Amino acid sequence: MPFEDLKENIELIALHRLNVEILFTGDDLDNYSFETLIEPQKFLDENGLRVSFHAPFMDLSPGGVDKMVREITIKRMKQLSELAEYFKPSVVVVHPGYDDWRYGEHVDEWLSESTKTWKMVVDSFMSDETVIAVENIFEKRPDTLIRLIESVNSPRFRYCMDTGHFNMFSEVSLEEWFEKLGRYIAEIHLHDNYGVHDEHLGIGEGNFDFPLFFDLLKANGSSPLFTIEGENKEEVIKSLKFLKVL
Repeated sequence: MPFEDLKENIELIALHRLNVEILFTGDDLDNYSFETLIEPQKFLDENGLRVSFHAPFMDLSPGGVDKMVREITIKRMKQLSELAEYFKPSVVVVHPGYDDWRYGEHVDEWLSESTKTWKMVVDSFMSDETVIAVENIFEKRPDTLIRLIESVNSPRFRYCMDTGHFNMFSEVSLEEWFEKLGRYIAEIHLHDNYGVHDEHLGIGEGNFDFPLFFDLLKANGSSPLFTIEGENKEEVIKSLKFLKVL
């Protein structure tokens, strides 16, 4: 849920006992007030609800070749870490900023700069209970994510599996993703599409193979955090209904 929508939906969240992933933009981090922060945090805490964070990602490039761009990226993450002191998120989802078109011929340079960035970011989140989870976005294969996670080499830097993004971009099977990244999964973003647009449909409303996905997840033996990423309330409700009969 976008941070700007959190306050107006807070009672609905509590009514349905929904732990919430809060999405922050750069503008949110520049313009929030203490009042807009502390009131929903207190309400969630009093109702025993946990939160996770989704970090800003638009225009940011943690492995970019331009030093100033990386500095802005790190600044945004450090701003987010300050909010984490209040909300105490269990997971902070981040985008890797990789795609083959920009970095395919410079993957080693991207990896080197990304590793430096994420090591600093992990250190900026003070709580040992907070895990940074890098999400698959445009990745066609799991290779760059594996290299990044193993290069950062921290138990607090893990993987967020996004089913919708996999369905759009992956050129290899679900089995291969689980084989290579299954041991690093800390969170899963659940949404569906037809493999062309990032529609954020409810689970089962597109053509992603959820039965196979959940079979592989069960065999993997992990217990990740699940986040439903529906485009709207209706798609979220469809996902909840699907999960109840799973």
